[in-house]
Amino acid sequence: MTDAPRATARLGLVVALHAALAVGYLGLLARDLGSRERLLSTDFTAYYTSGALVAEGAGARLYDPAAQSATQAKVIAPYQFPGGLMAFLNPPHAALLLAPFAWLDFATAFRLWT
Repeated sequence: MTDAPRATARLGLVVALHAALAVGYLGLLARDLGSRERLLSTDFTAYYTSGALVAEGAGARLYDPAAQSATQAKVIAPYQFPGGLMAFLNPPHAALLLAPFAWLDFATAFRLWT
């Protein structure tokens, strides 16, 4: 029975460690969710662009760089990527799943997706 208090103490230590990691992660996440510039540095920009194309009924042009550029320019205005486009290269079913997020503004959609 002497192992029970030791196991409880170890469990408490593990829970405390996980809680500390969770609080640290939430701090980093809060910083990212509050900054539009940080939002644009994520892959979500490409995902949101693809969802917007599907939501607009332009899903057939999902892999057309010109269509992606035009949609992405509207989404992230007034910002732009140095290369001009963060391209969506994922399978088409991913764009279909992200289409409902395109009905929300970019920042809100990112926060919900996260």
